[in-house]
Amino acid sequence: MSVGRRAFCAMMPAALGSALAAKPARAQGASGFPNRPLRLVLSFPAGGLADNLARALAPAISAALGQPLVVDPRPGGSQVVAAQAVARAAPDGHTLLLASDAAYTLNQHLFSKLPYDPQRDLTPVTLLAATVECLLVPASFPARSVAELVALAKSKPGVLNYGSFGPGSPPHIEAEAFRAATGIEIVHVPFRGVAETVPALLADQIQILFASQAQALPHVRAGTLRALAVLDSARQPTLPEVPSIAEAGFPGLVARSWFGVAATAGTPEPALERLSAAFSEAMAAPEWKERFLDAQGLVAVPGGRAAFAAVLREEGGRAAERLRAMDLRLD
Repeated sequence: MSVGRRAFCAMMPAALGSALAAKPARAQGASGFPNRPLRLVLSFPAGGLADNLARALAPAISAALGQPLVVDPRPGGSQVVAAQAVARAAPDGHTLLLASDAAYTLNQHLFSKLPYDPQRDLTPVTLLAATVECLLVPASFPARSVAELVALAKSKPGVLNYGSFGPGSPPHIEAEAFRAATGIEIVHVPFRGVAETVPALLADQIQILFASQAQALPHVRAGTLRALAVLDSARQPTLPEVPSIAEAGFPGLVARSWFGVAATAGTPEPALERLSAAFSEAMAAPEWKERFLDAQGLVAVPGGRAAFAAVLREEGGRAAERLRAMDLRLD
């Protein structure tokens, strides 16, 4: 990432947050919620996409609810650490989780024992945004298509490495699904997050990475990485020259990562409704799309609690089927 890009990403949350928060703060609801600062727990390290997303939203949420929203990164344990912290919090709506597909729909199928149950211990507030995943290789890599990558991997079994953000992370699962679908032998090299994994790909220490458009776009546009496919059924407006994975012959590998907000189960309905309305209104702001979503390769996902619950049911079933077919467990 260039110095200019790093500076832009560092400035973005504060600048966008100020713009989104330039609305009068609302008074507390009849329930008295919230009556103290709120905490948004992240299962991702500081400085990444999720952290930028949370910090950009925080001023708008604070203005809407009349209380500060504190961003609390708690990475580690395949997102278990953060999810467990919210699952065990008081069910009053003041402790929230910036949830992802891993914490909510994948972990329950990867681990035989979890210290939390997403269906029992968490409750959906609202979806925020989604991003399509990309299949990335270094710019100098000889394969220029999915077919060429598969042919190269088959000619050199066990030689090519793929990176992930740790066991059970979406890049790990997507690469294992790709390996199973193509019959290739590639070696898993886990890292602690995107801050380590992308530089390893740029340095050709790994040759394959499945990562979100948000993580891929600046490098693909700069010509330092090559996207061989987007993991969707159609090409993306942000990368129109890149084939879809369905177009490449693997429609079963379509994958989309999402971010949403969850609260501790048992949180009162009035608090959940206020939270859902505040986040949904912030996501719908025109300046939010222009200044953040488009720049990061994200798409706002409309809908409140019911829509989020429906996505969780659908994604949970899909994740269970895929992981069962792959026979992938982490314990």
